[in-house]
Amino acid sequence: INGVYDACIAKGYRVQLEVASEEFVRRRRYLRLFQERAVDGMLYVGSTFEDSYLNELADNDFPFIFSGSYLEDSALSFVTGDNRAGGRLAVEYLLKTGRKKIAHVAGDFKVASAYDRFKGYVEGLKNAGIGFDPRRVVNCDFTEEGAAAASRKVLAMSPDAIFAGNDIIAAGVMKALKNAGLKVPEDVAVCGMDDIPQSSQMAPPLTTIKYDIYAMAHLAAIKLIDVIEGASSEKVAEVMPVELVIRKSC
Repeated sequence: INGVYDACIAKGYRVQLEVASEEFVRRRRYLRLFQERAVDGMLYVGSTFEDSYLNELADNDFPFIFSGSYLEDSALSFVTGDNRAGGRLAVEYLLKTGRKKIAHVAGDFKVASAYDRFKGYVEGLKNAGIGFDPRRVVNCDFTEEGAAAASRKVLAMSPDAIFAGNDIIAAGVMKALKNAGLKVPEDVAVCGMDDIPQSSQMAPPLTTIKYDIYAMAHLAAIKLIDVIEGASSEKVAEVMPVELVIRKSC
């Protein structure tokens, strides 16, 4: 929100917040906002692969951009972080620390970032010549409690490392490990992704993949304004780099 707001205010635009509720979709409010000229452009956060109804906006050529997600085989613009590279980076680093049995506690695969991070995890294993074992992957909702419950399933596989789909999930993973009497990183290393502010305050501080959410949202808003003002008419497909942040959990 800060990234979007700062970019818009600097360009003289106001930010209007809408919630993509069931009614928002059923009443096609996403389309009516443009038809009624209530908005100049729309930036969409938190979409899933099931939100194909949004392609209607591409058909009508309205200024629209996804922030942090995308729709497969869609003409709609997006700005996101390199989630696939993040998954690879995490696995490569865990292997570098001597870990061999790396599990993945992932988010919902209907969410683009979660699915791409999983694909990066698989690629990281493949690049190292390690076979992919689906029993070492479990999905959860994006909550600490859900992650802790899912982690108990992969612990049956005796992993020596866990790549968590994001830092909130990583907190749940470390909670499950502690409850199982396992130490981080002595028994099981943990790597997250996003580098949210709480990551450095975890016990132990979390090794993670930095995903600059502010910069991504700021760029998405700038790109959207460029379309609104006619400075660009091309589809935006920006993938921003991520980087490894090493702390104590590995």
